[in-house]
Amino acid sequence: MNEPCVVKLGDYSIEIGVGENEIEGQSVSGAFGKGNAYFSRVSGPGMDLLVADTTWISGERDIQAVRRNDSDELFDQLINRLRISVSPTERFPKLSLMEMRLAVPHSDGSRASAKKFTQEEVTAVIGRDIFPLLSSLRGVIPGTRESLLKDEGRRRTELGVVFNSADRIAPVLVWTLTRGIALLRFTKRESPIPGDFIKSGVVPEHPEVRISI
Repeated sequence: MNEPCVVKLGDYSIEIGVGENEIEGQSVSGAFGKGNAYFSRVSGPGMDLLVADTTWISGERDIQAVRRNDSDELFDQLINRLRISVSPTERFPKLSLMEMRLAVPHSDGSRASAKKFTQEEVTAVIGRDIFPLLSSLRGVIPGTRESLLKDEGRRRTELGVVFNSADRIAPVLVWTLTRGIALLRFTKRESPIPGDFIKSGVVPEHPEVRISI
């Protein structure tokens, strides 16, 4: 049996491919149907989340937290919410795109929402520039839509990241930084800054464990 694949970011860790299963639900476009969910576990201070990278029968793909486990109640705001679409790119057929918006809590007690930030603002929230951290993973390129996709429209300055569509680490790494860690650091500024990217083990293509949600 291969060693489990674990990505360490200092005090945070991501166990890749802890399970897999067919699920039923709603895709980003609102279509109901079946999908194949590839599960990873994201852990850190007060954080023990089950995250699903789901490819739907419609061909759509997204990633979101689906189980809080023993995490702080803070993370209820992310369960089955604020999913991130993993979209194909027209310019590069074998690459996928994820937008990088941060999970932001609200002072009025309403649930967190995902908002746009500049690279400098993201650095201020997370405590470090996450672009070099993301680039530590082979084939992952962060940037603006203009730099990545030659987008000249009104969204050209928005942040995103492109990566090989078969990559299982990149989507959950982006989710961890922009959803889990961002929400934690917005709420508790004393929370640890993520450390450098360190990977061990082999990414399982099809995990043997079947997880029901």
